[in-house]
Amino acid sequence: MGSRLRRLKEKMKGQLLPDGKRISGKNRLTDSQIDKIQNYYGLAILENLNTVHAMRQAIWEIFMHNLSADEYPQHGFCRICEDSWCGFKKAEATRRECKHKNNLPAAVVEAMRPVFRDLFHIDLLKKCVYGKTRNPNESVNNVIWSRVPNQNSCKLRQFPLVCMMLYALLMREIQQSSKFLKT
Repeated sequence: MGSRLRRLKEKMKGQLLPDGKRISGKNRLTDSQIDKIQNYYGLAILENLNTVHAMRQAIWEIFMHNLSADEYPQHGFCRICEDSWCGFKKAEATRRECKHKNNLPAAVVEAMRPVFRDLFHIDLLKKCVYGKTRNPNESVNNVIWSRVPNQNSCKLRQFPLVCMMLYALLMREIQQSSKFLKT
């Protein structure tokens, strides 16, 4: 998501959008805004690993959320709960008032639509179901963090223990593989 949006920003650098302004600049598509969208896109996938439909809804939620403003809120896809990442729905759940800030102009969001449409594709998201976003053989971090209990944040004293357990498992697998190869 981040590299696609940065490429779009670079490609449209000198062009004017329908609102008469450029895609980047103050209150437009900035690197920090791209980073935020990229983080939310990653969370949309990670929090909805069971179904492609849930991933797609969460990704569409990000798109509409960027379009939202005080005059025209776009939070139909956002979940109403106190731990929601959407400040508007979080405020609604706690019965507080919320002002929209850091939303992007409609022209900028519409320029981003093709990127969202491409990364919203069912075939792409099917590859992410059940956390299959990386080659597990190449991802030591994936192996380590899949073993760390994620109900609470990992305690510093738990992490070395998990690493030692994984090392022991790896050594056992290597020994079993070498026995198999010798026969």
